[in-house]
Formats: sequence, C-alpha cells, structure tokens
Amino acid sequence: MAKSEAKNFFSDDRLLIEKYIDNPHHIEFQVLCCRDPAATGEPKPEDFQVVVFPERECSIQRRNQKVLEEAPSVLLNNETRMKMVEQVKKLCQTVGYESAGTIEFLVEHPKNPNDPQNFYFLEMNTRLQVEHPVSESICGVDLVKGMLWIGAGWGLPEEFKTDQPMLPYKGHAIEARIYAEDPLRGYLPSTGALRPYVEPPRQNVGMSDFDTGYTRMDSGVAAGHVVSPFYDPMLSKTIHYAPDRKQAIEGLAVALDQYVIEGVQHNARLCNAVLRHPEFIAGNTPTSFLETHFPDGFKGVQLTKEQEEELAVSVAMIEKHKRPESARETVVVQLGGLFGKAFEVTLGTDTAEVRFLTKNAEEESNGELRRIALDAVTEDGSTVEYKPREYVARVSLDGASRFIQVR
Repeated sequence: MAKSEAKNFFSDDRLLIEKYIDNPHHIEFQVLCCRDPAATGEPKPEDFQVVVFPERECSIQRRNQKVLEEAPSVLLNNETRMKMVEQVKKLCQTVGYESAGTIEFLVEHPKNPNDPQNFYFLEMNTRLQVEHPVSESICGVDLVKGMLWIGAGWGLPEEFKTDQPMLPYKGHAIEARIYAEDPLRGYLPSTGALRPYVEPPRQNVGMSDFDTGYTRMDSGVAAGHVVSPFYDPMLSKTIHYAPDRKQAIEGLAVALDQYVIEGVQHNARLCNAVLRHPEFIAGNTPTSFLETHFPDGFKGVQLTKEQEEELAVSVAMIEKHKRPESARETVVVQLGGLFGKAFEVTLGTDTAEVRFLTKNAEEESNGELRRIALDAVTEDGSTVEYKPREYVARVSLDGASRFIQVR
C-alpha cells in the first residue's frame, strides 16, 4: 500500500525501512560549541570547540512530548556514554556548529544486563531547549551566558572549558513540565484564571553549591493570569537538584506537593504519581512508561491504606489547629466526599489513634487500630504549621514531614 501510494503521488515507490526499537529510551546530550576565536583561514573541524554536557533522560512522555526530564541517565553505562559523546563531538565539528544545541538519540533498553546498549541518532535541535535547567543544575553553569559569549565572539567562558571528554558534573537534577491540561481526560487543554496560584518555595542557593538540594522555578505566569487556548499550555518548569537521584526525586515530589494551582486543570499530580512510582524510582523509564503503567489513562493518585490513615490524621490535626476552640478529642474524617471512606481519629498530645470505620462488620480491617506519633514542626512545639495565604499546611507523622494543600 505504501509503495502504491508513493508511486501515484511521487512517481517513486522506493521505501526506507527503519529498525524498530523495542522499549527505547529518549536520551540527549546538551552541547555548547564555538569556533576558536584564534582560528584563522577557512574553517576546519578541529577549529571548533565542543563542550558536551552529561546526558539527559527524557523518556517520560505523553503524545511524544516530554513531561519529566532528568540528568544524568540511570540507564547508560560509562562505555556507552563515552561512545555517544565521541559521536556528538564529531557531528558538531563536522558541521561547524556554533551556539547551544542538543543531539538526541534513541537507546535500546537491553533485555539482559550484559547486552550492548545500542543507540541511534534521532535529530539535532539547534537551540536552547526547555529541559536545559537540569544540565545547568548538575554542572553549575549558565548556558544562556555561554550562548551570549559565543554570539559576541568572545569564545567559551572559563567555566565551560575542560580537558575531559564531558563537562564535569555532580549530583542529580529532575524537571517536571507543568501544563494546563487535564490528565484525567486524555490531556485535554484547560483554560481559565489562575486563582489561587502559589509556587513552591525557591531555595536561593548559588549555582555552584552542590552540597545541598534546592528547588528552581522557571515560570511565566502569576496569580490571576488567564490561561487562554492561543498559546502553549506550559505554566512552568519545576526543577529540583540534590546530591543524589533519590533525594532529587523526593525533593521534586515535595515541591509539587506545595505547588497550588487552581482555576485550571493541570498535570502536577500526574508528575508526582510518576515520581513516586516504584518503577520510576528503580530507573525503568522507557518512552512507553505512561502507557504501560497507566494503560487506561491517569485516574488520580491512588493512596495506600497507610497513606489514607495518615491523611485522615493530618486532616484532623489541621482542623484542630484552625479551630482550637471547637476541636474535639475524637473526630470522624471522611475522605473522598459524602460516600468516601470514614476514619475515626483520636488526637493526643504526641500520638494519634486512627481506625477505619467500615460499613461491613465482617471486613478484616474493621476495628483495626493504628497509633501514629505526632512530631513538632515549629520551634514552639506545634505539630502543625499552616500558612493560610499559601494554602499549604505541614505536619509530621512518625518522623516524616508532609505538605497538605488546604482550601
């Protein structure tokens, strides 16, 4: 059929057959290239300086559009990484590229640990891309500064110069693209006024400070902004850097917990569900991730029994903090609306007791009691920190802090 159609329309029925790559990863390399300012005469490949950044893993996608990106990749071994870096440098030098750019590949996920990691060139983007902050975060540089220096004819800034095959890096960074779209309805675009809209706290640390994690926000909206159907639906990029991948995942998840967006539907909860998914944590992130783990689409965050109990206790604590004069020692908290699950919560000074109230007395969990330690989260010993204008409360149960959005 393809040959016949090509023959009819183009008088040429030749076909290009491409290898089918099963379960690929989308991996790309950021580059910053320029011709040596001291070079003279006709440009030669060796005249071009190519700085290659650590790779970015960009495989969490919907409709072939990236949603979560991280650097470096968990998949690549060092042998494959260096082979790819060599190819990246050769490409940039051969075409005499100058400025920032990205070389993109598909990498086969090996079926066995000892199988080779085959990679295939996809395309080159001759611009600065949305996910460039993760590369900046782990390398401690400013790509825009590098582009401006090259454009001005000054060559590479000192911090980009290295005698190593790849720019040195430290730690791990992950970025979530926050879109005004409804993942519960097939990612349909969503429009409206952002009210309320509160971004997570930004930790203002120097870009060269690799010792502690920090959250970076790149956004173009503010409270009251009207999201229209005429422009790209991206609201922001939320980036978290940490000394290792585990901390980067946890830091970004906590930042998204504190990201208050109302007035439009958005994908922050989907991003959080991916971050906390066991397969993502394990690094199993091919481009088919969303289709594999959410085959019927995203249905919202599914809490475990323990998480439901902890949420019920958190709700009771926040309510007591908001209205101490009317608070009772024992309350019933209902999750999920009028017909949702009900929990009986008894708050003590430093512990809480929670019991699931079932409608069926024969259910095994009926009457099962759980005790949870309540920890101080403020200097004055309060177990709740609540900032009404930020719509976020913080509680700590059994030694772990949680951020709860409150309306």
